[in-house]
Amino acid sequence: MKTTFLLASLALTFLFHHTLLYCTTSGFPEGSGQVVHLPPPAPSPKRGEPALNARLVPNPRENPKWCSIYGSAIDLNEAAQKGLVAFSVSGSGGHSGECIKVKLENTSRKKLEIRIPAGQIFEPGDSSLQNLMVTKEEIFLVEKGKTRIGRLYGLCVEATDGSPGEHSVFGLGKMAAGNLLKLAQHLSENNLHKNPYAQFAVWSVSDNERLEEIGDPKLTKFVADLLGKPMPEYHIKNRQPRDRLLPGQPANYREAFAMNGLFYYTLENEKIVNFELYNEEGELLHAFFENRRQKRGYHKFRFEFEIRNLPKGKYFAKLTSGGEVIKELGVEF
Repeated sequence: MKTTFLLASLALTFLFHHTLLYCTTSGFPEGSGQVVHLPPPAPSPKRGEPALNARLVPNPRENPKWCSIYGSAIDLNEAAQKGLVAFSVSGSGGHSGECIKVKLENTSRKKLEIRIPAGQIFEPGDSSLQNLMVTKEEIFLVEKGKTRIGRLYGLCVEATDGSPGEHSVFGLGKMAAGNLLKLAQHLSENNLHKNPYAQFAVWSVSDNERLEEIGDPKLTKFVADLLGKPMPEYHIKNRQPRDRLLPGQPANYREAFAMNGLFYYTLENEKIVNFELYNEEGELLHAFFENRRQKRGYHKFRFEFEIRNLPKGKYFAKLTSGGEVIKELGVEF
């Protein structure tokens, strides 16, 4: 009895270290019985050294059809082309958050994992409405012959088109490409799909909108580097009137209500200074501070001006002393 138990234990140990994993990959047709040999675990690396087999483990980012506990995940686009799944897509209302509703029907002979990657674009049946792009990758397990309904996080990639309604019908579009795809993947991988400024980040890539409207400094830096643009020196705060959020209304309609940033300057000697906002005609609009005594040296401060109800155009935030402009920052909203 003990001998039998010992032999069984040795057999299990051997199988554990020399696993034979059957799966369908892009290189092996379904049902081929191709065997993928996973190597035995490498010895623990010394401190500071990389694991020897670190790149031998299947990487889902390099090959989306990685082997999971259920089988091989397959992209919705490929599954539909192969007739493995029937699907329909509709809007949930709006152009951000969980604004995409997907219905998946498994028409194959086995359970499926349907992957909908970040960067997948859905196109509305009504061309006056916005295309929506997935910003958080999701994988849905759908049993054989069953139907599953899920929601996807998405953002608009056509700023001037109308916002989709709750029952707007969508079709499967192309994958995003280039910088737009890189941004979608960055939002998904870093859980930024719920970031309130993610939409402005997407518009800065898809519609060449201004970086000054992205309020998150780290996200702004990522997009600026992506586009090869300098970091903006100020940020514009916007609001969207509630009546503009209704279906069919242009999503990018917004009203600027505040402008803020970080101002740096150096004084060669002590001065009495003012920091104020002027229009192009030189008219004083707002004073952030006046008659402040500052010692010589390097200074910085964070500022904010209310710009509600000011007409769109160019303005100047100026640091002055005795009528002399020490430094000015040109802004536009």
